[in-house]
Amino acid sequence: MCLKLLLTLKGHRGAIWSILWGVSGNYLISVGVDSSLVIWGPSEIFFPVNMYKKSVGEITYFNSWAKLYQLKMSKVLRTFRSLAKKVNSNYFSISDFLGNSYLWGIIFLKCFKICIVEINHNLKGHSSEIKGCDFSSSENVFSSCGRDRNIWVWKKGF
Repeated sequence: MCLKLLLTLKGHRGAIWSILWGVSGNYLISVGVDSSLVIWGPSEIFFPVNMYKKSVGEITYFNSWAKLYQLKMSKVLRTFRSLAKKVNSNYFSISDFLGNSYLWGIIFLKCFKICIVEINHNLKGHSSEIKGCDFSSSENVFSSCGRDRNIWVWKKGF
């Protein structure tokens, strides 16, 4: 398998802990030690006919990517550690070193020119860093695991 580098995104001020693609592959989310969440995507509305075909269109598409949105949380949180997403939606989880998980959604308006991030729930329970989190395939259950050697499981109705 031969891979070709299409793009390098720069913008975090520290190490990046986790990245995650959006549902349709038209944006990328990154989190890291700088207490920020960054949403990356095309700065221009350009969608090649076939994204998976090796073409000049694909290279042009990814070269148009830039930082669309940056959510900067208080430095007290130190770092965001883990990302998870519901299977077919713009609903995500981000977890931090203080044992919190934030369930949030992304809304794109005006043909992807406006990006809104809304934190819907804050789940607390772990006594230390959350190392990983995930939604179940049914999307009704959310779980997280931490350095405190516990797995927390929440059922829908957060």
